[in-house]
Amino acid sequence: MLDSNNLYSDYAELYAIIADDRDFEYELTQMEVLKLDSSSTFVELFAGPAYHSTTLKKMGWDGKIIAIDSSKAMEDVAKKRGFFGNYICSDAITGLSTVTQAQVICIPRYSIVLVDHDYVKQLFYVIANALCSDGCFFIEIHKDTVVNEQAKIHGNWERLGIYRREVKNQGRSIECLWPFTTKAVDIEKNIVDMCVKITSTNDSGKQDEFIFTSREHLHSRTTLDNFASEARLVPAPDLNFDTSDGNFIAYQKKSDSAADSDYFKTLGKKALNRIFDLSTNETQSKLIEKSGLDVEHHDSPLSLHVYNLL
Repeated sequence: MLDSNNLYSDYAELYAIIADDRDFEYELTQMEVLKLDSSSTFVELFAGPAYHSTTLKKMGWDGKIIAIDSSKAMEDVAKKRGFFGNYICSDAITGLSTVTQAQVICIPRYSIVLVDHDYVKQLFYVIANALCSDGCFFIEIHKDTVVNEQAKIHGNWERLGIYRREVKNQGRSIECLWPFTTKAVDIEKNIVDMCVKITSTNDSGKQDEFIFTSREHLHSRTTLDNFASEARLVPAPDLNFDTSDGNFIAYQKKSDSAADSDYFKTLGKKALNRIFDLSTNETQSKLIEKSGLDVEHHDSPLSLHVYNLL
């Protein structure tokens, strides 16, 4: 059994084949990148074959395109497949630290699961620093991550469209099961080892089988929102959009006016918890109005998703 790093390096071309399974034009259109002028910068993190970046160029956008990925093999595959832009071969934090005034930064394909909580927390700060004042950050997550307060350590993977992928390539039929099997590594931290099985079958029926292990960190929507808030990023729900299997959620920079509020600056986690314990919507609304918080109301008066916590 091979580590997933081998899939992204020694078998980068094989990964590129199974990863070419999305409507990249649709996703870029939903991010509204094509509305940006040529002075704007688009950044694709954990880019791999850089399908979003390559598609964006093919769609005629003439702004600055940056793809960042730690795999040199992926960079080679991306350029072979038509990538034209600045490909930074580096981990996401190091590479993005060299970028300023980006209009759009995206993490597609659920790639955020490849890094742990501490890395994600630091990465969100770097993303906030790299964005221009009206820039937007998009990250793709599984639908279950949006619905549930906590990510599930064992999901019903078989019902996801990406669980089984089948593609034709140069006379071969390639099937990918991701995951083929799963094993919990750390239930409290939602870390799981996923066995990835890729089978390649030629016209005569001869098969080649490859099995990889992918360690994945299942970050919940709540966790991502908290990290975003700490980095002074706020949800931009009007820019969220669905994909076939998941959702892209959007964040923008926090406005200075909210950050300058004396009450807002002194609001701590204890105060936040007290908001959740308030008994009436009327009382909640008064405190929220005073604090300047952005909230999303649900049917229950105690169900508040509170954002913008410094």
